[in-house]
Amino acid sequence: MADSRKSPHFSAVAASLQHLRHLPRFGCAAHLRDGPSSAAHNARRRSAARFLNDNFFILGLVGVVTSAKIAPGLGCTGGLLRPELVVGKAAIAAIFFLTGFRTELRDLGYAAKNTRLNALVQGFNLGLLPLVGLGAGKALAALRMSPVLCEGVTAMMCLPTTISMSVVLSQAAGGAAAGAGAAFNAVAGNLLGLVVTPALILTTLPGGVRGEVQLIKSLLQLGSKVVAPLATGSLLRLVPAAREWQQRYKQPLSRLSEAVLLAIVYNTFCDALVPGKPGGAGALAGVLSPRDAFLLPAALVVLQAASLTAGAAIAHAADLPPQELPVVMFAGAHKTLSFGIPLLKTMFGGPGSDPVRLAALSAPLLLYHPLELLIGSALVPKLQAKLEAAGVEL
Repeated sequence: MADSRKSPHFSAVAASLQHLRHLPRFGCAAHLRDGPSSAAHNARRRSAARFLNDNFFILGLVGVVTSAKIAPGLGCTGGLLRPELVVGKAAIAAIFFLTGFRTELRDLGYAAKNTRLNALVQGFNLGLLPLVGLGAGKALAALRMSPVLCEGVTAMMCLPTTISMSVVLSQAAGGAAAGAGAAFNAVAGNLLGLVVTPALILTTLPGGVRGEVQLIKSLLQLGSKVVAPLATGSLLRLVPAAREWQQRYKQPLSRLSEAVLLAIVYNTFCDALVPGKPGGAGALAGVLSPRDAFLLPAALVVLQAASLTAGAAIAHAADLPPQELPVVMFAGAHKTLSFGIPLLKTMFGGPGSDPVRLAALSAPLLLYHPLELLIGSALVPKLQAKLEAAGVEL
């Protein structure tokens, strides 16, 4: 027996068994069989998962827009999915709750005290851009676009910033501090807009206004959908266990916020594209001339690009910190659909009003809102790279 253990054959077998002891406990056969091929497959799978994670919002955006184009009746208000029961009542509140929950209270406090940033954003959004809208309406009228569409462009530029989109895009591009700055300006801008926007519209579009702006109702909606959820999320962070849980699940919460926004976008596109819906694309099919169908989208793209460029120029001229650039660009340049459409319906949709005129007045905003999201989403990676190069931790 001793001689057999010393034989070359026994030594080779013992060495092979010793090697097998160091292989992974599971899948040894696959490891021996596949080797580098299996490792390459795992690397490709990790790379694909990383790509999907990094581009979740862009890919989701393409998916919801395509779905809305194919079957708008499925996700429109009153459609088979009944999005108004969730998206219409809870989505905006959910976004602001998550924003408050993910944002340090000191960031919101700093945002409220940052009077220079807030003055620049509000002055740009509710001061300069309405003048731009007035000039754009006159220029488009000179190009013989439908007068009611020109009025719609002017009215659109009098609106305050977006309630959710500006916050999500600012936070994605500039981190928590930018999200806090955008959240404060979204609340402040829409509160100001309750008074300023109707006054601007009445000044720039004299005549033809029907009904009264329901100030108390709008204030209550703003409080329930924006202020209360934001405050609740922020207060929840005071609980140590909740704050620890938020830190542990920071990325899934970010993805949840983006998913809620995608649900809003899906519903918005479905409402805009479903045939026969008042204020939607179906109602506009018989209103827009071929000239209007070309001029309006082109003008809106130019307006959005010019607004974002002007916002960036203002931020640079004011020498703001890099993380505040997305706030001026998005919270400053955007115009709200969720506030704008109810306001236009209230002001121009009273008894005896013309529903086709209301649809035409709403058309610029219905088209502008998706443009804000598409162009803003495309800019987020560029702004992230710019801020990271400046040393900002996102």
